[in-house]
Amino acid sequence: MTVLPAISTTAFALMCSDRIRRQWEHAASTDHLTGLANRRTLTEVGNERFAIAKIKGPSLAAAVLDIDNFKAINDTHGHEDGDKALIHVAFRLQVGTRKSDFIAQAGGEEFVVLMTGLDAASAGAAAERLRLTVEQDIFSIGDEAIPLTVSIGVALYDEDDRNFADMLRRADKALYLAKSRGRNRVELAV
Repeated sequence: MTVLPAISTTAFALMCSDRIRRQWEHAASTDHLTGLANRRTLTEVGNERFAIAKIKGPSLAAAVLDIDNFKAINDTHGHEDGDKALIHVAFRLQVGTRKSDFIAQAGGEEFVVLMTGLDAASAGAAAERLRLTVEQDIFSIGDEAIPLTVSIGVALYDEDDRNFADMLRRADKALYLAKSRGRNRVELAV
């Protein structure tokens, strides 16, 4: 009977192609270094959560985080150690967030955390906890402890935002305010 080997071969080929498809989907949606969602996936999830906030009410917050003085780490220790710092911060963000929060690496040394079910005070407090989670955990290169801190800008859903990109822009402006006010701090968008 030659039918059974043909069916087995076809089933095996289909199983392999499905696994390869899933691997490609994962690679297309994930930052290869940190394992976090990438900017493309952030945009998709952000748009979905923004649409829900428009219907159910303003309980969406976007926190944009940037590693302070990251260029100095790359310049002093090299890009390989800079990559280790990114991985370290990504891990700390995973430790410091709730299961319902969404974390993405937006590019370079910038991360975004989407949080739901929070008012302005709670979103600010959550961002402050993330800041402390990064600051208080020692990052080392060899025997040298390297201080890592993040500046954070937080924007809550606002009815004047036309889309998720508007909300993210406001969070980004708050981030730059945090940087200009001395770094290693949280600023809420107005």
